Amino acid sequence: MKNKLGITFDEANTNKNSGFIPVQRPLTPFEHAVIQKEIEDFYDTFITKVAEGRKLTKAQVDSIGQGRVWSGVDAKKIGLIDDFGGLNKAIELAAELAKLKTYKLWALPEQKEPIQQIIDEIFGNSPESRIQSVMGEDYKYYKTIKEIRSMKGIQARMLISLDIF
Repeated sequence: MKNKLGITFDEANTNKNSGFIPVQRPLTPFEHAVIQKEIEDFYDTFITKVAEGRKLTKAQVDSIGQGRVWSGVDAKKIGLIDDFGGLNKAIELAAELAKLKTYKLWALPEQKEPIQQIIDEIFGNSPESRIQSVMGEDYKYYKTIKEIRSMKGIQARMLISLDIF
């Protein structure tokens, strides 16, 4: 990193494991063991739940799994899924199992009709407009923080803010 990118690392640690999972050096045997144990615990929990849900033994599920990814067709052949379908199909099947004749679904947060959203924005009734009106001149800081939170990937930040008018 230093030779190719000019990036160096400094660190201050409070104990021998406070720099856990470093980016600038290989894992220690202890760090490697901790991560491996977490992976194995997660996998064991996963195959236990699959075994219970599919009425199989953990050994059967483990022999099927082993970190592989199955297509839907193959998953159905080997008993990992019952049927094909998305969320709506799953809800229908759950309602059948619960012996529900009628049920209601609603999505949260509730969405306004597009025309209502446009009208609200024109007349300053949008949540963003209300925030701007409450925050006044400080709204620009809120907007900057909001933009930073939506950015993806590696970023470098300067400790200054420059507004050009």
